[in-house]
Amino acid sequence: MGGHFKLRVDIRSMHENVTGSCTLVIVHAPEGKIKFLIDCGLYQGEENADELNRDPFRFDPEEISFIIATHNHTDHVGRIPLLFRRGYVGKVHTTKDTAKMLRLSLSDSEKVLKLNAEEYGLTYMYSQSDVYNALNNVIPHEFEQEFEPVPGVKVTFYMNGHLIGAALTHIHIAIPGFEPVEIIAMGDYKEDNNFFKVKQLPNSVFKSNVHIITESTYGYVDSTEAAKPVFAQNIVEILEEKNLVLIPVFALARGQEVLYELKKMQERKQLPMDIPIFIDGKLFMDYCHLYRYSLDIADEMRDFYPKNMNVMNKDHREEIIRSRSKKIILTTSGMGNHGPAQEYIPMIVERKDSCIHFVGFTAPGTIGRALLEANEGDEVDLGMCSKIKKCEIRFTGEFSTHAKRDELLKFFKCFSNIRSLLIQHGEEDVKDSFAEYCRNKLDNCKSVEVLGNARTVVLDSWGIKKIIDERLRCNL
Repeated sequence: MGGHFKLRVDIRSMHENVTGSCTLVIVHAPEGKIKFLIDCGLYQGEENADELNRDPFRFDPEEISFIIATHNHTDHVGRIPLLFRRGYVGKVHTTKDTAKMLRLSLSDSEKVLKLNAEEYGLTYMYSQSDVYNALNNVIPHEFEQEFEPVPGVKVTFYMNGHLIGAALTHIHIAIPGFEPVEIIAMGDYKEDNNFFKVKQLPNSVFKSNVHIITESTYGYVDSTEAAKPVFAQNIVEILEEKNLVLIPVFALARGQEVLYELKKMQERKQLPMDIPIFIDGKLFMDYCHLYRYSLDIADEMRDFYPKNMNVMNKDHREEIIRSRSKKIILTTSGMGNHGPAQEYIPMIVERKDSCIHFVGFTAPGTIGRALLEANEGDEVDLGMCSKIKKCEIRFTGEFSTHAKRDELLKFFKCFSNIRSLLIQHGEEDVKDSFAEYCRNKLDNCKSVEVLGNARTVVLDSWGIKKIIDERLRCNL
């Protein structure tokens, strides 16, 4: 019988847009269905994010055999403790470095969700005991070491430049008597990273017949059209005229990248060594400590701190802000809604001698987006108060760790035979346009389909067997 019958595998994105990443895979084996998840993240930034996070899962957590966590970003892992709270009893498989960082990210998510619940009079989504339960069931794996979470499903993690510990996940589904199905789950993807050398997939994977589940966050733009490097020049210009630059950063990766860029500016003599650089935010500092001492980054990158860097003491925030000497402050969070940024922004937004420089995406409804869209002199809602915008606001997207559409295309073209390309993790119109882009550009791909939008794609070893519209029929 070996290799004679085709095996059915259902793929369903449980999220429609960019955040809340959660993909359900169902293997229809003779002994019964095998169900597993690729990621289970929090919705962030959407107007109804809190409602989406609290909604019942559109599957029974008790029926899930295992979870794959592709990388340590909250929109990919932040609801894992909620799965355990609602009945999941399996394991969380991830890479060694992601396992180390999950201890920070999941505890921080619980704290933020608890504060939000208290502010709006809601019940807690999950507790620290749920976090501990999740962490106690995390199984770390080395890159390129195959493991078998359940009989018939083998998984191998390969390096991904999106983030330290991020994985390209090769899933080999081989049920005796059936032709195998191979899937590459990309998570969020980037070809390279400043902090570590990315080893590419082996030729054996490129030559296999695979289904690829891909993100499409920047599926609307080529790398030649993406954000140009302006951060260094911006900082130089700002400090010529102003005394204070506040840089809201994401605690993981973005913060370390910006510190490294400031160090390079000092070495290029663009940034005087006597201008102090302050960092603030416990999670930010904890991740910096991991980067320097615990994670598998290049040895020469462990010293990414600029000279004259100081750790901010929360008792001295107001004193340092009021000082009129020139300074740079990096603090969480990247969109301004959480962490010490909530204190700093109201203190400086009405000061003309200051600038707030955002270095990443700011979602609609966040303080960062409100400041970017407001004109000088506008009243801006900062959550706990409203202030008149008088300070300068700048932005750059150059530190993005997502591949653009031409970079994704370059990766896809390395494969000999793509049975299907399944597009998710993007805004609805972006997913559609990226799908059309890939159909026109790829000659090694049998079919391209968009996940989400209430659709289940049914695969076998040869390609897409059919598509089920869940708005009309529930077949899970």
